[in-house]
Amino acid sequence: MLMEFTYPLALLTAFGILLPILIHLWNRKLHKVLVVGSVKYLQEGKKQQVKKWYIKDWPLFLLRCALLLCLSLLLSDPRVSRDEQWSGGKGWVLLGKGYQQGLDERQRKQVDSLRELGYELRAFEDGFRSLEEIDKDTVKGVHDEFALIQKLDDRLPRGHAVSLFTAARAKDLQSPLPAVSVGLTWQSFGRPDTAERIWVQRAWQGVNDTIMLLLGRSSVVGTSFELQALQEDGRHQGIDLQVTNGTPQVKSAIQNEWIAVAQEPMRIQLLTEADRSDRRYIEALVASFEAYTFMPITLSAYASGEACDFLFDLRTEADSSAEYEEAKTVFRYARGAEEQEPRLGNKLLYANRSGNSDFPDLYKFIPHADTAKALWSDVYDRPVLTATERKGQLMLTFYGRLDPQWTSLVWSKDLVDYLIPLLFPESVLAGVPEDKRISRYDLGAYQGHINLPTATAKRNPPPSWVSLRGALVWIALFLFGCERIRTYRKKRKEVEDGIHAG
Repeated sequence: MLMEFTYPLALLTAFGILLPILIHLWNRKLHKVLVVGSVKYLQEGKKQQVKKWYIKDWPLFLLRCALLLCLSLLLSDPRVSRDEQWSGGKGWVLLGKGYQQGLDERQRKQVDSLRELGYELRAFEDGFRSLEEIDKDTVKGVHDEFALIQKLDDRLPRGHAVSLFTAARAKDLQSPLPAVSVGLTWQSFGRPDTAERIWVQRAWQGVNDTIMLLLGRSSVVGTSFELQALQEDGRHQGIDLQVTNGTPQVKSAIQNEWIAVAQEPMRIQLLTEADRSDRRYIEALVASFEAYTFMPITLSAYASGEACDFLFDLRTEADSSAEYEEAKTVFRYARGAEEQEPRLGNKLLYANRSGNSDFPDLYKFIPHADTAKALWSDVYDRPVLTATERKGQLMLTFYGRLDPQWTSLVWSKDLVDYLIPLLFPESVLAGVPEDKRISRYDLGAYQGHINLPTATAKRNPPPSWVSLRGALVWIALFLFGCERIRTYRKKRKEVEDGIHAG
């Protein structure tokens, strides 16, 4: 701890301590000389005094000396530095925002080893606060990592060991390149944000107790979904598995919440007029979907008031949205008259495919003014299948018919390719959660170790000081009170002794 005096010359007043010393040493006590024998008559009537130098009241003497020293210190106005002192700690481990997902297995082991060696775990943010748990990511974002590293170098002593783990994006390195005097080792996360993000969108119990996963993948080129079976405990797939109250739950590394594995079959209902041929296409689609996904499915006729996961409404006349209230997703035929003059060479285009070849033919089309998101369209960029979300329900409206007179879709394998994604509404919606989306801006993230130049001399920041004036005032008042009490008691005792002696 550093200490300095604002007015060092005021310490000369400490020589005032000589005052109580002189007072106590000059304190004389008279002693009568007792004359014996014949000398008594030779010196009768003569009184002599004997001087004896000594300190009679040590407590009072020390109180007065301490009071004068305290007043001298008070006049000199001492202050101490409150800068953090280092107690010989091994070093610091600094973790940046997103470390819970960013640290790979090797880096986690490295962090654990450093902590066992005595390194302190701290957040790479203003203040560098201590972190209690490595599995709870509460670190705030950093606007400029270079500027924060300069603050770190100003705060720590030269050579202090620091292991830093961050995402290290170019957008967060705005200040000039700093030169550091601390022993800094800077590593970017093993799983940088430029990598593809994978999360579990849905999970269900398949045949033979297999857990099936609908995985979402987001990268700078877009978002897609794919089907996978959970293998063993899922670790090599990047999937975590746990069982809570008998229900399996899964999640990926970037997810905070667990996804319950559905145990119930998917409920699909079919609402159609009697003797329609398109019923057969839907039944074949459901069978293919069940074989492809290993998902248990129950296909039944529409039952009013009965909840279901997917409803196919293939009616061409009646339209009552109230019938859809219990369905999570609805595929319905649009009502209206077909196009009077069909356009030759028209095709049915799927949203995620490109080109004009190998697409089903579109013979008939119902003109409309629907501006909802288009999942299918024709070569004239007119929406053929639109999707609308409302109050947690997905409404799919088809401006055509699953009929050979309307499209060749029903005669080809495209029927399965086009319709199966609709049974997974997640795969046809554009919205991807912000924490799962990859931005092209993240391409600026650095990889591996980042080396900074070493400072030739330590640049020390001006120390911050705390004045001791207030504490000295209270100490002086305490000493003065004790001195007054001691003096009063001494005088009182002397008076009482004088009365008894008289």
